[in-house]
Amino acid sequence: MIYIIQASALMRYNYKHNMFKPVEDLDADEVKELASDWHFDNWEQFVKEFNNDGDLAPFPTEHFIVELKS
Repeated sequence: MIYIIQASALMRYNYKHNMFKPVEDLDADEVKELASDWHFDNWEQFVKEFNNDGDLAPFPTEHFIVELKS
């Protein structure tokens, strides 16, 4: 699954826990918590949404993209 995390959500999470954890160091549970159900089941869904500039398309300056393999 591909998860989208808002940069502001990561900043709030780090502030709340008094740390600076980059998105690359988040574990699977943290990613799922921060993504707030903003995810795609596969890359094809993500690419279609992104290329169509859909409502769920992330912005590089505002979001992080994380892939969790099952």
